[in-house]
Amino acid sequence: LRNMTTVTEAGAIVLPACPHFYARPETMLDLVDTVATRALSLLGLSDIEQPRWSPDAKS
Repeated sequence: LRNMTTVTEAGAIVLPACPHFYARPETMLDLVDTVATRALSLLGLSDIEQPRWSPDAKS
């Protein structure tokens, strides 16, 4: 955590490879796609819509 804080304070973006499960992925490729799409989105290279978590969303 200390290293994550240090690099974030230096201007980096820390993107842990944590796929979201609220979109109910069906395959391993779905899990990989969520992380890859988030990474591309942070770089401004993706126009793919991803489901976003909401506390008001129905399960």
